[in-house]
Amino acid sequence: MAAVYDAINTIESPNFFLKLDIRGAPATAPPTGKLRHDLTGWLASLNPDEIAQLYGDNKRYDVPSFAWHHEGWDLLFTPIPKSPELRGQLGVRPIGLRSPGGGWLATDADIRQAIEVKAKKFRDLVKPLIVAVNFIGVHCDNIDVMNALYGQESTIVTFAPDGGFTERNQRKPNGAWFGPSGPRNTVVSGLLLANQLNPLSMGITAPELFHNPWAAYPLSPSVLCLPQCVADLDVGYVRHESGRHAGEVLSIPSPWPLPDE
Repeated sequence: MAAVYDAINTIESPNFFLKLDIRGAPATAPPTGKLRHDLTGWLASLNPDEIAQLYGDNKRYDVPSFAWHHEGWDLLFTPIPKSPELRGQLGVRPIGLRSPGGGWLATDADIRQAIEVKAKKFRDLVKPLIVAVNFIGVHCDNIDVMNALYGQESTIVTFAPDGGFTERNQRKPNGAWFGPSGPRNTVVSGLLLANQLNPLSMGITAPELFHNPWAAYPLSPSVLCLPQCVADLDVGYVRHESGRHAGEVLSIPSPWPLPDE
């Protein structure tokens, strides 16, 4: 399922977010390439203004949907039109809602909570502390991690007396590294994050070390040979540095798992 979510979230959908309803579970790995192709073509055929009008007229049952099936697994995609101001933006993940158990994905909150629990437990530590998290949920990418560490992305809109408005992007002060009063959880030197690390994937999975730029006991990037993310506070950006994946570190043979003899 995680592979399917990742594939869907690489689709460029400048006009729509997607609500995803799920029934069943796949017995084998679905053909994600075909799903991306079919879903991209369907989205391109939709008019966002017409879909928005259906929602506005309370005709939700008339909104078209896209059904996809694979070996007992049923996916139903429903388009949610973006506002005219947000249309055309690339690089935005299309999945906004999913069910069963619908609701907004909260990967960033899960990561932030893991860090805060350890920071509270080891708040008197006088050595560098790395919090290791193996995320096994539905979806986790760099956007989720940045939201968890530095605060969620937000857009501030200011209205003028003449009816015009301006907008600017900034992060909410709710990150594990930075909060309402500034840097926090400084006892944590870094987050070592793995995504879906398990006995079958450890030959190719590459855990990444995210450094806390405000750490009381900072770590040198040379401390681990894994991929790392280092913040440059002077310019307000982070840079990702390459490193070795878990298979190399653990001397796992390739291919992995080993084929049956």
